[in-house]
Amino acid sequence: MVPNKLIWGSPITNFTAVDKRRMEIAVGISYSTDINKARSIALEVLNAHPLVLKDPEPVAEVISFGDSSINLVLRPWATPTNYWPALFELNRQVKAAFDKNGIEIPFPQMDVHMKS
Repeated sequence: MVPNKLIWGSPITNFTAVDKRRMEIAVGISYSTDINKARSIALEVLNAHPLVLKDPEPVAEVISFGDSSINLVLRPWATPTNYWPALFELNRQVKAAFDKNGIEIPFPQMDVHMKS
């Protein structure tokens, strides 16, 4: 049950009203990683997946520079029905492809310098 106040007073997004949905997968890579290599591997995974739409083409780009990683955003498209299965599978497949190709996904770390 949804109160009428919420229905009439808030915008409603119907994700099934369109024929495609864009996924957004965030993944960090080590600062020592070749960015173009990581992008290429990610795009291979996205383009090979049967649930990812060919049009519009998937995108893999650097979105930010974090404290411990260079952050990539992967943006493939799928139908609304295939959105969640594709998203879950792509997360696993990108991680496996990065592992296979020596692309490090770093964990957050902090260097502490002691002064005496």
